[in-house]
Amino acid sequence: MRKLLKNDFLRIFKSGGFRAILIVGLILGALSPVALYGIIMLILTYMPDAAGSFDMRTAINSINMFSSSLSIASTNFFSVILVIILIVQISRDFTQGTIRNKIIQGYSRTKIYFSTLIVIFTTILLSLFMYGIVRFGVSLIFFNPLPEGDVVDHILYIVETFGFQLLYILFISSFISLFVFINKRALMPLLFFIIGIMLIRSIGSITDFTKRSVEYGSFPYYLLRYLTILNPFYMYEYLGPNGSLLGLLGNLITSVGDYTIAKSIELGVPLLLYISINISFGLLAANKSDIK
Repeated sequence: MRKLLKNDFLRIFKSGGFRAILIVGLILGALSPVALYGIIMLILTYMPDAAGSFDMRTAINSINMFSSSLSIASTNFFSVILVIILIVQISRDFTQGTIRNKIIQGYSRTKIYFSTLIVIFTTILLSLFMYGIVRFGVSLIFFNPLPEGDVVDHILYIVETFGFQLLYILFISSFISLFVFINKRALMPLLFFIIGIMLIRSIGSITDFTKRSVEYGSFPYYLLRYLTILNPFYMYEYLGPNGSLLGLLGNLITSVGDYTIAKSIELGVPLLLYISINISFGLLAANKSDIK
């Protein structure tokens, strides 16, 4: 397994797809703080009434820009490009006969699946870290490095948030692996991935919008509320901006702000269930698929 992982990591890190991820991440990471600062200055200059009492020094800081970058759940352009390139790159293992060669070398399909899953998860995590570090560095030119107020509480919140981000990255990684092993070619899993996310997100938008029109505390309200929370591609928007959900594991130790252990479990348990389902069906697809 260790040799299999090593070879898979070397292949992905030496690939043109990974170099493309690095280049896009560097460019978008550098442009993002510049664009945000430009938009804010335009609003403050030409629409002061719309800006109201907005204070850039307290509303935005470099630490927040870094932490929000770690969320693949957010709809930033880099996350979309990252997922697309990864699907295309991993699918080449099927089209170029790499999976078949692994089987000939004696690796079980289960080990091949988990090696692929670990590579996808690690690549996404490292790419988001790189993107976040670039955003953090460039944002220091325009914004305060730390938030005003209790910095310790803020850093603790980021640590808790990161716990949930790891869960969500694992969910996305298992989702990618599932469709890659089912379809084996880049185009089909890519289309399924994009169309599936759009449809499921649309359902979440509908249930969330409908919930606001029913009586608070009624049965339909709670039904729609939990349908929204259980939506894997909408749950992150339900509790916080930029996909910044509270970390499940971190919040078992302490609580920050208005978030509670109950809310963490409310989101964490369904997400763990979805991960288990993706991995189970991914293993089934890996062991039943006809690999030529």
